[in-house]
Amino acid sequence: MKRLQRLSALPGRRRPPRLPLQTILIAAFVIPIVGAVGLTAYLSFRTGRQAVEDLAQQLMAEVSDRVQLQLHQYLSSAQSINRLNASAIQTGQLNPQDPKALTQYFWQQRFLFDNVCGAAIYFGDPQGEFTGLGRHRPTNTWRIGRSGQSTNGRYYSYATDAQGQATQLLKQGDRFDPRVRPWYRAATQARTGTWSEVYPDVSQQDLKIALSQPVYNAAGNLQ
Repeated sequence: MKRLQRLSALPGRRRPPRLPLQTILIAAFVIPIVGAVGLTAYLSFRTGRQAVEDLAQQLMAEVSDRVQLQLHQYLSSAQSINRLNASAIQTGQLNPQDPKALTQYFWQQRFLFDNVCGAAIYFGDPQGEFTGLGRHRPTNTWRIGRSGQSTNGRYYSYATDAQGQATQLLKQGDRFDPRVRPWYRAATQARTGTWSEVYPDVSQQDLKIALSQPVYNAAGNLQ
């Protein structure tokens, strides 16, 4: 009898508490809604991200097309001006041995290459003579550059008047030989119009790149 009493005193297994019917019904209703909302949010996120990526690609393509168009216009305009000047020299309309005639010719073209082709246009010959017209950016004025026999081989920079004539001597630089400049070497080596490598400017101490066009006479000699 005592043994049975001991056994009956041992604790029995507890049954898990039953959830109320109300909780079950609420869970059955809420879980599908949460799942649907989560799935909708995920799909919306994926769709939105894809839309953003597509829009970004379209914008990049549009910017690339615009850059290519502007670059094409820039390059073709510079090439046209160089071919025009080369033709003027070859046909005798422009005397490359006359620095004043060169600067006057460049002065008439300044509005073309001011907005399209950059900041300067110049001419150098096999004898080391140099004549150029360039825009001085700090003052936004046009200046004439010359070197050669008349300047004892040094680079001279002049102010210009309203007609493009050289007036006040602004600077006497170091010796300057156009034949060793990157734009001159590139054209003579290529024997056709070509872009130079990037090089430092002698007057403004900034970097430039030039499109150069060699000019030959009827005998094939470089002018």
